[in-house]
Amino acid sequence: MLLGVITYAFYRMLLDEGIQKEYCTELLTNIAWKAYESWIVLPRFMARILARNPQKQMEIMLRMFLRYPFSRPGYDWEIRPKVDRVELDIYRCPVHKFFKTQGEEEFFRNSWCTLDFALAQVMTKDGHYERSLTLSAGDDRCNMKWFVQPKAAKS
Repeated sequence: MLLGVITYAFYRMLLDEGIQKEYCTELLTNIAWKAYESWIVLPRFMARILARNPQKQMEIMLRMFLRYPFSRPGYDWEIRPKVDRVELDIYRCPVHKFFKTQGEEEFFRNSWCTLDFALAQVMTKDGHYERSLTLSAGDDRCNMKWFVQPKAAKS
């Protein structure tokens, strides 16, 4: 939540200074990414100790994130690990709710909601992320799929 409030405050400040909305979004997404990137270091290290399989490593990291910072009761979610992916539905996101009350769902969708794609890539080699529904687009949940997809061998 704190990072969300800080992001919003800087966004408003930059807009008030006449900076273009698209550039503000890009800049603040990059700053938020730096925070995300630092949060992955310890969970990734622990997951690599606990499992050799990249898909299992991804599941371990996601479970860690669901304990903190995406824990209940603020967040509401359902996790469904499969053999080849982890499906995670987020039904309540307090950061989204904050941006919605500020009338800034578009900024949230174009910044915060994009970070998971990059996160999957740094979680494990060949990590991928897909989502077709998102709270910030008015859907009833974010339907996340986290999986490892090795690149095709070059001939």
